[in-house]
Amino acid sequence: MPQRLSGEAQMAGQATPNNPGPRNEAVPAAAGPERMQRTTFWARFLHDKYGMIGAAVVSVYAFVVIFAPWVAPHDPYVFDVNNLFRPPAFLPGGTTTYLLGTDELGRDMLSRLIFGMRLSLFMSLAVVAIIVVFGTVVGMLGAYYGGWVNSLLMRVTDIQLSFPVVILAISILAVTTPTVPAIIAVLAIGNWPIYARVTRGVALGEKVKEYVKAAQALGASDFRVIFKYILGNIGASILVVSILDLAAMVIWEAVLGFIGLSVLPPTPTLGNIMGDGKNYMINAWWISTLPGIIMFFLLSGLSLLGEGISKASGVRGETQVQSAI
Repeated sequence: MPQRLSGEAQMAGQATPNNPGPRNEAVPAAAGPERMQRTTFWARFLHDKYGMIGAAVVSVYAFVVIFAPWVAPHDPYVFDVNNLFRPPAFLPGGTTTYLLGTDELGRDMLSRLIFGMRLSLFMSLAVVAIIVVFGTVVGMLGAYYGGWVNSLLMRVTDIQLSFPVVILAISILAVTTPTVPAIIAVLAIGNWPIYARVTRGVALGEKVKEYVKAAQALGASDFRVIFKYILGNIGASILVVSILDLAAMVIWEAVLGFIGLSVLPPTPTLGNIMGDGKNYMINAWWISTLPGIIMFFLLSGLSLLGEGISKASGVRGETQVQSAI
Protein backbone atom coordinates (compact mmCIF):
# COMPACT_ATOMS: atom_id res chain seq x y z
CA MET A 1 0.00 0.00 0.00
CA PRO A 2 1.28 3.46 -0.75
CA GLN A 3 2.28 5.35 2.35
CA ARG A 4 0.61 8.61 3.09
CA LEU A 5 2.93 11.53 3.63
CA SER A 6 2.42 14.12 6.27
CA GLY A 7 1.63 17.68 5.34
CA GLU A 8 5.21 18.85 6.02
CA ALA A 9 6.65 16.02 3.90
CA GLN A 10 4.30 16.81 1.05
CA MET A 11 5.26 20.46 1.18
CA ALA A 12 8.94 19.53 1.22
CA GLY A 13 8.48 17.18 -1.70
CA GLN A 14 6.66 19.82 -3.70
CA ALA A 15 9.32 22.43 -2.93
CA THR A 16 12.23 20.22 -3.95
CA PRO A 17 11.96 20.71 -7.76
CA ASN A 18 11.91 24.48 -7.32
CA ASN A 19 14.90 24.51 -4.95
CA PRO A 20 17.60 22.34 -6.49
CA GLY A 21 20.20 23.60 -3.99
CA PRO A 22 23.45 25.50 -4.51
CA ARG A 23 24.92 25.60 -8.00
CA ASN A 24 28.39 26.43 -9.29
CA GLU A 25 27.98 29.49 -11.45
CA ALA A 26 30.54 30.32 -14.12
CA VAL A 27 32.80 33.22 -13.30
CA PRO A 28 32.83 35.85 -16.06
CA ALA A 29 36.06 36.08 -17.99
CA ALA A 30 36.37 39.72 -16.98
CA ALA A 31 36.90 38.67 -13.37
CA GLY A 32 39.98 36.59 -14.14
CA PRO A 33 43.26 37.27 -12.33
CA GLU A 34 44.97 38.87 -15.32
CA ARG A 35 42.08 41.31 -15.83
CA MET A 36 42.08 42.08 -12.11
CA GLN A 37 45.83 42.77 -12.17
CA ARG A 38 45.48 45.12 -15.13
CA THR A 39 42.59 46.90 -13.43
CA THR A 40 44.58 47.22 -10.22
CA PHE A 41 47.58 48.63 -12.09
CA TRP A 42 45.57 51.30 -13.89
CA ALA A 43 43.61 52.16 -10.76
CA ARG A 44 46.81 52.73 -8.82
CA PHE A 45 48.48 54.63 -11.64
CA LEU A 46 45.49 56.92 -12.21
CA HIS A 47 45.41 57.75 -8.49
CA ASP A 48 49.12 58.62 -8.40
CA LYS A 49 49.16 62.37 -8.99
CA TYR A 50 52.89 62.53 -9.60
CA GLY A 51 52.71 59.70 -12.11
CA MET A 52 49.86 61.47 -13.91
CA ILE A 53 51.84 64.71 -13.98
CA GLY A 54 54.74 62.84 -15.53
CA ALA A 55 52.44 61.20 -18.09
CA ALA A 56 50.98 64.60 -18.99
CA VAL A 57 54.43 66.19 -19.43
CA VAL A 58 55.68 63.30 -21.58
CA SER A 59 52.47 63.40 -23.64
CA VAL A 60 52.99 67.10 -24.39
CA TYR A 61 56.56 66.45 -25.52
CA ALA A 62 55.43 63.49 -27.62
CA PHE A 63 52.75 65.60 -29.32
CA VAL A 64 55.23 68.38 -30.10
CA VAL A 65 57.90 66.11 -31.60
CA ILE A 66 55.41 64.06 -33.62
CA PHE A 67 53.75 67.12 -35.13
CA ALA A 68 56.91 69.25 -35.24
CA PRO A 69 56.48 70.40 -38.88
CA TRP A 70 53.07 71.85 -37.99
CA VAL A 71 53.90 73.11 -34.49
CA ALA A 72 57.13 74.96 -35.36
CA PRO A 73 56.35 78.55 -36.41
CA HIS A 74 59.37 78.92 -38.75
CA ASP A 75 61.80 76.89 -40.80
CA PRO A 76 64.63 75.99 -38.38
CA TYR A 77 67.25 76.37 -41.12
CA VAL A 78 66.29 79.79 -42.54
CA PHE A 79 68.59 82.76 -41.73
CA ASP A 80 67.33 86.24 -40.87
CA VAL A 81 70.29 88.61 -40.90
CA ASN A 82 68.07 91.46 -39.71
CA ASN A 83 67.31 89.66 -36.44
CA LEU A 84 70.61 88.28 -35.20
CA PHE A 85 70.62 87.54 -31.45
CA ARG A 86 67.02 88.71 -31.08
CA PRO A 87 66.06 88.10 -27.41
CA PRO A 88 62.92 86.17 -26.43
CA ALA A 89 59.59 88.00 -26.55
CA PHE A 90 59.42 88.36 -22.75
CA LEU A 91 62.68 90.38 -22.69
CA PRO A 92 63.25 93.98 -23.79
CA GLY A 93 63.89 94.05 -27.51
CA GLY A 94 62.03 90.82 -28.12
CA THR A 95 59.25 90.30 -30.64
CA THR A 96 56.31 87.92 -30.90
CA THR A 97 57.54 86.91 -34.34
CA TYR A 98 60.34 85.02 -32.57
CA LEU A 99 58.83 83.96 -29.25
CA LEU A 100 62.07 82.46 -27.89
CA GLY A 101 64.43 84.74 -29.80
CA THR A 102 66.98 83.92 -32.47
CA ASP A 103 70.53 82.57 -32.54
CA GLU A 104 73.77 83.93 -33.98
CA LEU A 105 72.49 83.43 -37.55
CA GLY A 106 69.01 84.80 -36.97
CA ARG A 107 67.35 81.38 -36.95
CA ASP A 108 64.19 80.98 -34.87
CA MET A 109 65.10 79.39 -31.54
CA LEU A 110 61.64 77.91 -30.89
CA SER A 111 61.64 76.07 -34.21
CA ARG A 112 65.20 74.83 -33.74
CA LEU A 113 64.41 73.63 -30.22
CA ILE A 114 61.36 71.72 -31.44
CA PHE A 115 63.25 69.98 -34.23
CA GLY A 116 66.31 69.52 -32.04
CA MET A 117 64.23 67.86 -29.35
CA ARG A 118 62.67 65.67 -32.02
CA LEU A 119 66.02 64.34 -33.22
CA SER A 120 67.43 63.98 -29.70
CA LEU A 121 64.43 61.94 -28.57
CA PHE A 122 64.54 59.81 -31.71
CA MET A 123 68.18 58.91 -31.13
CA SER A 124 67.53 58.27 -27.43
CA LEU A 125 64.55 56.01 -28.15
CA ALA A 126 66.54 54.07 -30.73
CA VAL A 127 69.41 53.56 -28.29
CA VAL A 128 67.08 52.43 -25.48
CA ALA A 129 65.26 50.00 -27.80
CA ILE A 130 68.55 48.41 -28.88
CA ILE A 131 70.08 48.10 -25.41
CA VAL A 132 66.85 46.80 -23.85
CA VAL A 133 66.47 44.02 -26.42
CA PHE A 134 70.12 43.00 -26.60
CA GLY A 135 70.94 43.42 -22.92
CA THR A 136 67.79 41.63 -21.79
CA VAL A 137 68.43 38.64 -24.05
CA VAL A 138 72.03 38.34 -22.83
CA GLY A 139 71.03 38.62 -19.17
CA MET A 140 68.14 36.17 -19.45
CA LEU A 141 70.21 33.52 -21.24
CA GLY A 142 73.03 33.84 -18.73
CA ALA A 143 70.70 33.55 -15.73
CA TYR A 144 68.62 30.67 -17.09
CA TYR A 145 71.34 28.36 -18.42
CA GLY A 146 74.15 29.22 -16.02
CA GLY A 147 77.40 27.33 -16.32
CA TRP A 148 79.71 28.16 -19.20
CA VAL A 149 76.97 30.13 -20.99
CA ASN A 150 76.66 32.50 -18.03
CA SER A 151 80.44 32.74 -17.61
CA LEU A 152 81.02 33.56 -21.28
CA LEU A 153 78.25 36.16 -21.52
CA MET A 154 79.17 37.85 -18.24
CA ARG A 155 82.88 38.01 -19.15
CA VAL A 156 81.98 39.76 -22.40
CA THR A 157 79.75 42.09 -20.39
CA ASP A 158 82.58 42.83 -17.95
CA ILE A 159 84.97 43.63 -20.79
CA GLN A 160 82.48 46.07 -22.27
CA LEU A 161 81.84 47.67 -18.87
CA SER A 162 85.55 48.36 -18.51
CA PHE A 163 85.33 50.99 -21.28
CA PRO A 164 83.75 54.26 -20.03
CA VAL A 165 81.03 55.54 -22.34
CA VAL A 166 82.64 58.96 -22.72
CA ILE A 167 86.04 57.52 -23.67
CA LEU A 168 84.41 55.10 -26.09
CA ALA A 169 82.34 57.86 -27.71
CA ILE A 170 85.30 60.23 -28.07
CA SER A 171 87.51 57.47 -29.48
CA ILE A 172 85.00 56.48 -32.17
CA LEU A 173 83.29 59.76 -33.05
CA ALA A 174 86.52 61.76 -33.16
CA VAL A 175 87.81 59.68 -36.08
CA THR A 176 84.50 59.18 -37.90
CA THR A 177 81.71 61.44 -39.08
CA PRO A 178 79.23 61.84 -36.18
CA THR A 179 76.08 60.84 -38.04
CA VAL A 180 72.82 59.77 -36.43
CA PRO A 181 73.49 56.01 -36.91
CA ALA A 182 77.03 56.42 -35.56
CA ILE A 183 75.83 58.16 -32.39
CA ILE A 184 73.12 55.56 -31.83
CA ALA A 185 75.65 52.74 -32.29
CA VAL A 186 78.19 54.29 -29.91
CA LEU A 187 75.67 54.90 -27.14
CA ALA A 188 74.17 51.42 -27.59
CA ILE A 189 77.56 49.71 -27.42
CA GLY A 190 78.44 51.63 -24.28
CA ASN A 191 75.20 51.03 -22.36
CA TRP A 192 73.85 47.54 -23.15
CA PRO A 193 75.93 45.79 -20.41
CA ILE A 194 73.92 47.58 -17.73
CA TYR A 195 70.74 45.84 -18.91
CA ALA A 196 72.52 42.50 -19.11
CA ARG A 197 73.58 42.82 -15.46
CA VAL A 198 70.21 44.12 -14.26
CA THR A 199 68.21 41.46 -16.10
CA ARG A 200 70.50 38.66 -14.98
CA GLY A 201 70.21 39.67 -11.33
CA VAL A 202 66.40 39.79 -11.41
CA ALA A 203 66.05 36.63 -13.53
CA LEU A 204 68.20 34.63 -11.09
CA GLY A 205 65.63 35.34 -8.38
CA GLU A 206 62.72 34.35 -10.64
CA LYS A 207 64.40 31.18 -11.94
CA VAL A 208 64.04 29.35 -8.61
CA LYS A 209 60.36 30.16 -8.07
CA GLU A 210 57.62 27.56 -8.22
CA TYR A 211 55.93 28.79 -11.39
CA VAL A 212 59.16 28.25 -13.36
CA LYS A 213 59.58 24.73 -11.98
CA ALA A 214 55.94 23.97 -12.73
CA ALA A 215 56.28 25.16 -16.32
CA GLN A 216 59.40 23.05 -16.78
CA ALA A 217 57.67 20.01 -15.28
CA LEU A 218 54.78 20.43 -17.70
CA GLY A 219 57.19 20.30 -20.62
CA ALA A 220 57.33 23.98 -21.60
CA SER A 221 60.22 24.82 -23.91
CA ASP A 222 63.13 26.91 -22.69
CA PHE A 223 62.10 29.71 -25.03
CA ARG A 224 58.59 29.77 -23.56
CA VAL A 225 59.81 29.68 -19.97
CA ILE A 226 62.37 32.43 -20.53
CA PHE A 227 60.48 34.88 -22.69
CA LYS A 228 56.90 34.31 -21.55
CA TYR A 229 56.99 33.42 -17.88
CA ILE A 230 60.21 34.89 -16.49
CA LEU A 231 60.30 37.93 -18.77
CA GLY A 232 56.59 38.49 -18.15
CA ASN A 233 57.26 38.77 -14.42
CA ILE A 234 60.23 41.12 -14.66
CA GLY A 235 58.87 43.20 -17.55
CA ALA A 236 57.67 46.02 -15.30
CA SER A 237 61.13 46.34 -13.77
CA ILE A 238 62.73 46.55 -17.22
CA LEU A 239 60.13 49.11 -18.33
CA VAL A 240 60.87 51.39 -15.39
CA VAL A 241 64.63 51.17 -15.94
CA SER A 242 64.18 51.84 -19.67
CA ILE A 243 62.16 55.00 -18.99
CA LEU A 244 64.87 56.29 -16.71
CA ASP A 245 67.52 55.31 -19.26
CA LEU A 246 65.65 57.29 -21.91
CA ALA A 247 66.35 60.36 -19.81
CA ALA A 248 69.98 59.28 -19.46
CA MET A 249 70.37 58.94 -23.23
CA VAL A 250 69.02 62.46 -23.73
CA ILE A 251 71.72 63.68 -21.36
CA TRP A 252 74.40 61.67 -23.18
CA GLU A 253 73.39 63.19 -26.51
CA ALA A 254 73.52 66.66 -24.95
CA VAL A 255 77.02 65.98 -23.61
CA LEU A 256 78.25 64.79 -27.00
CA GLY A 257 76.64 67.76 -28.71
CA PHE A 258 78.10 70.23 -26.25
CA ILE A 259 81.65 69.02 -26.94
CA GLY A 260 81.05 68.93 -30.69
CA LEU A 261 80.65 65.18 -31.21
CA SER A 262 76.94 65.06 -32.03
CA VAL A 263 75.22 65.55 -35.39
CA LEU A 264 76.97 68.18 -37.47
CA PRO A 265 75.35 71.61 -38.02
CA PRO A 266 73.04 72.90 -39.32
CA THR A 267 70.97 69.90 -38.17
CA PRO A 268 69.70 70.85 -34.70
CA THR A 269 69.81 68.70 -31.58
CA LEU A 270 69.50 69.85 -27.99
CA GLY A 271 73.18 69.12 -27.50
CA ASN A 272 74.65 71.00 -30.43
CA ILE A 273 72.33 73.98 -29.84
CA MET A 274 73.81 74.24 -26.36
CA GLY A 275 77.29 73.83 -27.79
CA ASP A 276 76.75 76.56 -30.38
CA GLY A 277 75.54 78.99 -27.74
CA LYS A 278 78.35 78.53 -25.21
CA ASN A 279 80.40 81.24 -26.95
CA TYR A 280 77.59 83.80 -26.56
CA MET A 281 76.60 83.26 -22.92
CA ILE A 282 77.14 86.91 -21.96
CA ASN A 283 75.16 88.59 -24.73
CA ALA A 284 72.80 85.79 -25.80
CA TRP A 285 72.42 83.48 -22.82
CA TRP A 286 69.10 82.06 -24.05
CA ILE A 287 70.77 80.05 -26.84
CA SER A 288 72.36 77.64 -24.35
CA THR A 289 69.92 78.09 -21.47
CA LEU A 290 66.65 77.25 -23.26
CA PRO A 291 67.74 73.73 -24.31
CA GLY A 292 68.70 73.08 -20.70
CA ILE A 293 65.27 74.22 -19.46
CA ILE A 294 63.55 71.97 -22.02
CA MET A 295 65.70 69.03 -20.92
CA PHE A 296 64.92 69.73 -17.27
CA PHE A 297 61.16 69.43 -17.75
CA LEU A 298 61.52 66.42 -20.04
CA LEU A 299 63.73 64.55 -17.57
CA SER A 300 61.44 65.49 -14.68
CA GLY A 301 58.42 64.14 -16.59
CA LEU A 302 60.20 60.89 -17.43
CA SER A 303 61.32 60.46 -13.82
CA LEU A 304 57.79 61.01 -12.47
CA LEU A 305 56.33 58.67 -15.09
CA GLY A 306 58.81 55.93 -14.25
CA GLU A 307 58.15 56.33 -10.53
CA GLY A 308 54.40 56.16 -11.11
CA ILE A 309 54.68 52.95 -13.13
CA SER A 310 56.99 51.48 -10.50
CA LYS A 311 54.52 52.18 -7.69
CA ALA A 312 51.50 50.97 -9.68
CA SER A 313 53.12 47.63 -10.50
CA GLY A 314 54.83 47.12 -7.15
CA VAL A 315 52.33 44.73 -5.47
CA ARG A 316 51.11 41.88 -7.68
CA GLY A 317 51.03 38.75 -5.58
CA GLU A 318 53.22 35.94 -6.98
CA THR A 319 54.01 38.13 -9.99
CA GLN A 320 55.45 40.89 -7.84
CA VAL A 321 58.23 42.76 -9.64
CA GLN A 322 61.21 43.84 -7.65
CA SER A 323 63.26 46.77 -8.95
CA ALA A 324 66.76 45.83 -9.96
CA ILE A 325 68.27 49.16 -9.01
